[in-house]
Amino acid sequence: MKEITAEEKRFLRKIITCTGRAINKYGLIGNGDRALVCISGGKDSLTMLETLALRRKHLPPGISYELFAVHVNVTDIPYSIHRRKIQSLCDELDVPFLWKETVCNITGDRAHPPCYHCARARRNIIFSLAGEM
Repeated sequence: MKEITAEEKRFLRKIITCTGRAINKYGLIGNGDRALVCISGGKDSLTMLETLALRRKHLPPGISYELFAVHVNVTDIPYSIHRRKIQSLCDELDVPFLWKETVCNITGDRAHPPCYHCARARRNIIFSLAGEM
């Protein structure tokens, strides 16, 4: 990771603290849990991954959770993410990175918009993967 300024460290610490409070208040992640972060390649999912990974370093002794990252690549929609960059970030954060592929088949159904099919295909893969964990 690149070296960050003191101001960036304070901001990151604030994000981690607020995230920790929300996790504790609502019981989102407990001791021994396995959390799967779905990576789109955007700022939101990457920030969530980094926040949860860095938060693990500040947990009390005896408290831990496993963290995994997954990207579901839809092969019949033309888009791309920087797979190597995300893999590198996951390696730095000590988070296993999973790459799954699926097909949307959006041409057959005109009753729903293409985004519906894409989201549904991704969710199916994610739910299946979470069930295996």
